[in-house]
Amino acid sequence: IARRSGLAIDLLAADVPFSEAATALVAADPDLRLTTMVGGDDYELLVAVPPDHIDAVRQAAQATNTNLTVVGRCKEGRGVRLLDERGTNLADSAPGWRHHL
Repeated sequence: IARRSGLAIDLLAADVPFSEAATALVAADPDLRLTTMVGGDDYELLVAVPPDHIDAVRQAAQATNTNLTVVGRCKEGRGVRLLDERGTNLADSAPGWRHHL
C-alpha cells in the first residue's frame, strides 16, 4: 500500500489485533509478539481509509458486526514503520515476508 500510494505508513505494534490463539501465545511469552506479528499465518484484512471517512467506516463495520481496529496512519514520505510504545521502529528487525506485488 505504501509503495503504490507514494506514502509512508506508521503502524502501531500495540494496536495490531491477534487471534485468541496468538494472544494466548504472546501472553505466555511477550518476546514472541514481533515474531507472531511478522512470521505467522494469522491474517487480518488491511484497508486504508481517509481520516474524514473513518466514522462512516466504523458505523458500517458495526452494522455488519465486523471488527475494525485502527492500527496506524498514512503520511507523506516513504516506507513502512512498525512502532513500539517508545516510537522505536521494529520493522528494521522484523524479517517478515516481503510481498512483491
